[in-house]
Amino acid sequence: MRADIQSVLKTWERENETTLEVFATVPEGHNEQTVVPDKGWTLAGLVWHICISERWFCAEVMGANPDGDNPVPPDAWPDTVAGMTAAFRRSHTALVQAVASKDEAWIDEAIDFY
Repeated sequence: MRADIQSVLKTWERENETTLEVFATVPEGHNEQTVVPDKGWTLAGLVWHICISERWFCAEVMGANPDGDNPVPPDAWPDTVAGMTAAFRRSHTALVQAVASKDEAWIDEAIDFY
């Protein structure tokens, strides 16, 4: 069955809600806690990776470039999880608008992913 943009957006919103619920469980003040020792991942690094990954995949890979500045730049993250969450929310909202503005043929286009 072929997906349409509206059904994709609906699923994406449910997944976004789950991501925000996970972010809400990350305790403030523990940003430097290592969570993947062999990789050197910290809590802050992992949260920010999720934030920038959504932006990268939608804007760079899929070509759904939103208007305005990027609130989740890869090289500088906020000091708090609350700040990261706020930036993620702004980015997600802009990405949803960019995808929603695409025509139905866009969803069938092939993309070069690596």
